[in-house]
Amino acid sequence: MSIVTVLQDLLSVTETNENVKRINLTLHVPDILRKLHSPQLPEALQTLGSTLAECEAAIDSESTYQRKFHHHDLKTSQWASRRQRLFYRHRELTTFCTELFEAMKQAASEFERSDLLARNNLFHGHIFYNPELDDVLIIFHAFEYPEDIFENCAVKALEIEPATPTFKSTHEAFRWRNAIYSAKQNAVFIINAQTWGSGHKALFPFSDFTLDESLCGVHICDVNYFPQEGVAPFIA
Repeated sequence: MSIVTVLQDLLSVTETNENVKRINLTLHVPDILRKLHSPQLPEALQTLGSTLAECEAAIDSESTYQRKFHHHDLKTSQWASRRQRLFYRHRELTTFCTELFEAMKQAASEFERSDLLARNNLFHGHIFYNPELDDVLIIFHAFEYPEDIFENCAVKALEIEPATPTFKSTHEAFRWRNAIYSAKQNAVFIINAQTWGSGHKALFPFSDFTLDESLCGVHICDVNYFPQEGVAPFIA
């Protein structure tokens, strides 16, 4: 089964079931998101009206955790996921991404994880354009750093956010850690990697319940959001 067929199978889910949770959203999808078809992001943003381009120091200065940055790799700019060399913001994208991340947080409430938007959990998404589907997809990996798999990162996250609970890969919600947002459908598809993923190995080739986002199309950029430290969404 081809990757496109697998994605079509996933995005054709119309109602939540034991394998896929579909969440229909009413977000305003900005035109700039629909136009991100090329990895030449800086040029595209400049053409479409980028309102802000940030260097690493500028992003770090926004964080309320600045006094904790006694190690370089604890800085917000270093924790962020990035596809581009520079950081960018666009007003409409910032608003949209804030609402999308908050919708993801609400979706996780059934697992009693009000702390979802944290450094050890969900703080970034990967934006792809899939030409076969003619759709912009955002791939999310929540529960990023379980302490039994990524002990070093889990410890560092706890150093920065000591009030945020740690977790292990045995946590009930870990198998639901992967989600795909479809701009065309304005919907999020949260995937049970243990059931749906095991039947679609083309998209889940790893043993740790991780969807391989590199298979989802053309990687445009990544979006990061650190609300606990007061940093609004930025793309990189």
